[in-house]
Amino acid sequence: MKVLVIGADSALSAAIINDLGQSGTPYVATSRRKESVHYVLDVSDFESISVQLKKIVSEHPDITHLIYTPAISADGITHRVNVNKWQEVFGVNLFGATAVVNALLPHFMKNKQHFMFFPNIFRLNFPKLGVLLK
Repeated sequence: MKVLVIGADSALSAAIINDLGQSGTPYVATSRRKESVHYVLDVSDFESISVQLKKIVSEHPDITHLIYTPAISADGITHRVNVNKWQEVFGVNLFGATAVVNALLPHFMKNKQHFMFFPNIFRLNFPKLGVLLK
């Protein structure tokens, strides 16, 4: 078992990675920041998602779990937020997540083992991630 954490730039993903490390769970992480120690993956760049995830999966064929943490919000009253901001929000939160899932599904289906978790969608507080991974 190995966990792929998408979006290692946030406090949430840092907490998840810390929990994985403390529990001894192997993981691989991505970040949109080029200077990151993790694999570079920008979920708003739909053209590169599939290519980069194929590379990651080829280097880590034991990935069985996905945790997708990228999320942005449109702060403000709906009618005061312009369409460009809504496109950005849906681009990361929905279309980026969909592109990641679509890129990983062939790998997960081939191995007949997978678990996907989208904590930002649910706004969950969980004491230990290990509970979810068992």
